[in-house]
Amino acid sequence: MDEDLDAQMARVHGSAQAVLMEHDWLAPTGSMQTLLAKLPNVDAQLRVLSTQELGTRADHSRG
Repeated sequence: MDEDLDAQMARVHGSAQAVLMEHDWLAPTGSMQTLLAKLPNVDAQLRVLSTQELGTRADHSRG
């Protein structure tokens, strides 16, 4: 790949809102924090919804 994705992400300006579910093994908070850190010129907000807020636990197998 000729493009440096991290360098391109560092040039992005704007805002981002991320919402995760607490204790979600498919989308851990640390992974999202690492991704958002690659966007230093973005006003990023991260919200982690608790089991109480969701009314259930994070479960990707339920349909």
